[in-house]
Amino acid sequence: MARGYYETGVRSASLTAAGNYADLRAGANVPLRVVEIGVSLGVAGASPTLTLSRETAVGTASTTATPQAEETADPASTALVGTAWSVAPTVAATPLRRITLPATLGAGWVWAWPESNPLIVPVSLAVIVTLAAISSAVATAIDVYFRHLE
Repeated sequence: MARGYYETGVRSASLTAAGNYADLRAGANVPLRVVEIGVSLGVAGASPTLTLSRETAVGTASTTATPQAEETADPASTALVGTAWSVAPTVAATPLRRITLPATLGAGWVWAWPESNPLIVPVSLAVIVTLAAISSAVATAIDVYFRHLE
């Protein structure tokens, strides 16, 4: 059966220093084709610098969400989104993308790829949104959504 678009929206744990917000990990048999990743500031007060990176070693997620199919007749997603880890993922040294948001509630950004040239997440690997830096040690939660094809 053909697979279609899947989406997941999560709120990360609040961070006051550099750390991991959310990752999208492919299952054991189906690579993911990411077309959008959106981020927005869930708590005002500090200006975060966010990165999108590949994981070189997938962590052990202790809190996960399962992406939902846009078409309810599609099969269940094989992907998972992690927002907390008992074993932290290892993040590539050079990010794919980077953005700094103003310290304003709701400030956001969307990273997008065309369906003809999506960001590929290989089988059993992941991409992750991380907090690279923050303007002050204010607890900052980030809302993240992932939209991908399987």
